[in-house]
Amino acid sequence: MRNEKTSSGSVAKIASALHQVQGQLTAVSRSSEGYNYKFADLASCWDSVREPMADAGLALIQTTYVTEQGENVLVTTLLHTSGEWISGELLVRPVKADPQSLGSSLSYARRYGMMGILGISASDDDGAAASAGKPAPSKPEPSKPKATTKAFRDGYKKCLDMGASASSLPKLRPDDSQEKIDAAVAELRKIFTALNQEPS
Repeated sequence: MRNEKTSSGSVAKIASALHQVQGQLTAVSRSSEGYNYKFADLASCWDSVREPMADAGLALIQTTYVTEQGENVLVTTLLHTSGEWISGELLVRPVKADPQSLGSSLSYARRYGMMGILGISASDDDGAAASAGKPAPSKPEPSKPKATTKAFRDGYKKCLDMGASASSLPKLRPDDSQEKIDAAVAELRKIFTALNQEPS
């Protein structure tokens, strides 16, 4: 990285101002829709910190430069009206070498640079696009058969084999609750027991 110095000689006043800001900050609203999640976008982050920062005499600037190796670096600098400052750098590596990927990566980096220097947090937004593209949508797990469904089927067949009519036996639907299945199994056991006790 180019900048070895990360703060002004003294940081007492900027530290006091940052302490004031962090005491006023609340969770950033996650109002934007992402790929199967909500996130706090860059504008929401700015909206949540702009007034507390101004009240404390703080300003934030973000600039970029390109390394000798051709990599983009984001520089986030927090300034105080006293002239004190602190800064941090973040390497920006888009997945593809096109303007859209670079823009996505910069937006991601700017948001995290701001959150890091101010000590706030939010969920991911374009992190997936900036790092590895959008994940495949998760497939819902196949529903597992209810534990007593087999017991119901077995009991139903045994009752029929013992001479019970189908109309006299309890019925189940695919969407019946576990409680209904358990009750039906218990009813089949009673019928089966009664059939076993009948004189042949």
